[in-house]
Amino acid sequence: MANLVDKINAKHIKKDIPEFRVGDTVRVDVWVKEGKKERIQAFEGVVIAKRGGGVSETFSVRKKSYGIGITRIFPVNAPTIDKIVVVTNQQGIGKGLMSENDLEQVHSYMKKEIEQCGGRIDAVFHCPSLAKENSIDRKPNVGMGLKARKLFKEIRFKDSIMVGDSLSDLVFGKRLKMHTVHISSSPSTARKHPKRIDKVCNNLLEFAKYIENEKNI
Repeated sequence: MANLVDKINAKHIKKDIPEFRVGDTVRVDVWVKEGKKERIQAFEGVVIAKRGGGVSETFSVRKKSYGIGITRIFPVNAPTIDKIVVVTNQQGIGKGLMSENDLEQVHSYMKKEIEQCGGRIDAVFHCPSLAKENSIDRKPNVGMGLKARKLFKEIRFKDSIMVGDSLSDLVFGKRLKMHTVHISSSPSTARKHPKRIDKVCNNLLEFAKYIENEKNI
């Protein structure tokens, strides 16, 4: 299988950064989000370290503010993971087995648990329609993906990874020209559908470790 992270990372290496070394004084303009507003905040100081390489390269800048030393670490290039979006078929709503409010409570609990562990989910999209209705939003149709891109203008499908445990997830991803990862302990689906699956992981933890290891190479 192709190395998904290498493919995506290569597109995020910046070519227009001026050369600088440890000991140089630099000014870094950082986007800061405050509620719904964003602004640029300047951080000026001395470069005290440079680490890593490629998309994971970072540099540390130290400055003094009111006599207190402050050090920040900045990525040289764009982060590997920008947005994390969940797209899920939930025909249980269409069948009357749960309500929209019930599902919202599940999603809120899930997001809270993930945030407490240091993770995040930027948005959750769901389709309540029954399979027989063939809704544009129900995977493998691409409606929820298009809604995600409408909300997050920076999403580029060709640089995105669709992670799922069903064939409809993988077809959804390939219809949008995404890279695909199948979560399965059995290789049979990958053998049957090699053009729809770029990588197989036994579980989400294995995929997370794969992403983290590749980021730190």
